[in-house]
Amino acid sequence: MLVNVASLAIAVIAILVSAAALWAALTQNRLSASAVSADWLRDIRAWATEGIGVLAEATYTCSRGDAGPSSEEAACVLRCRHRLSALVDSGRLLLPNERQTKALDAHKPTAYRGLRHPALDALVAADSILGGDLPLYGFPDRKTALIHLRREFVSHLHAIIDPASFNQDVAKLLSLASKTRASDLSLGGLLPDATKEPPSGADGILQTASERYKAGLSRPLRR
Repeated sequence: MLVNVASLAIAVIAILVSAAALWAALTQNRLSASAVSADWLRDIRAWATEGIGVLAEATYTCSRGDAGPSSEEAACVLRCRHRLSALVDSGRLLLPNERQTKALDAHKPTAYRGLRHPALDALVAADSILGGDLPLYGFPDRKTALIHLRREFVSHLHAIIDPASFNQDVAKLLSLASKTRASDLSLGGLLPDATKEPPSGADGILQTASERYKAGLSRPLRR
């Protein structure tokens, strides 16, 4: 009888030890997965931010109506094209080609087999627009085409990064880190607040800033 009880106790202990080891392994895996995903998100945000900057520079370099560029504008366009080309290839390291088929793509280097990710397509299209290699498809000029390509690029990266979900996770951490902020449901505006007025837009915030400025002028100077 004592032997059976001892055997049962040993078995229970073994199960508990195994369960604890499994729990520790799962926890470690979650931490590792979290670290990897955080690193990847940081890298793709940095890449996307650079892409948005280049597209913005290219947009403001091009004139409406596509008048003949000055030598300075032409040099800027060339610089933007260099950077866009580099961003396309560096983007392949984060967003690799899809639907690779050995029969059709065997002659290509491995990174170029298959179909480009749509986010990269936006950069390639922008480069081609700057070089005059693609038609404008109804856009009145290159500037307008680049504006809308930048919106396509941002939208594709927005869907991947999902900033709204990321901000919710950050908000949870901020609430845990500071009890004084726990009662602020929007955490200073990080999260939307349905109880407050909706955003007023660019015109509205400019008017608010103007009102603050005029109010400041009317106050006596402190001596």
